Parts: sequence; C-alpha cells; structure tokens
Amino acid sequence: MAADILGYGIDAVPVGKDQVQHLEMTRDIARSFNKTYNCELFIEPKAIVTE
Repeated sequence: MAADILGYGIDAVPVGKDQVQHLEMTRDIARSFNKTYNCELFIEPKAIVTE
C-alpha cells in the first residue's frame, strides 16, 4: 500500500476508519525518507476517511 501511494505522489487517500493506521505508517515512511536524505521527494498523504 505504501509503495502504491508514495510511488504515484498521491496527496490524499480515501480510507475507511479501520485503515487510517496504514496511512499513518505511509506518512511515517515518507517523513523518515525525506528527513534522512534531506529532500522532499515523497509527499505525506492525508487521509480522507470514508464510511
């Protein structure tokens, strides 16, 4: 899931309430990479919670 989101540079992802933690993990990966390599390559996607 993280590779699909980060690879396409998506900035908002529709997710169910039970999937928000997966998107948080994706945000952590993007933040960690950007900080480690001192760049802004990956966008930290925002969750659009659907029901």
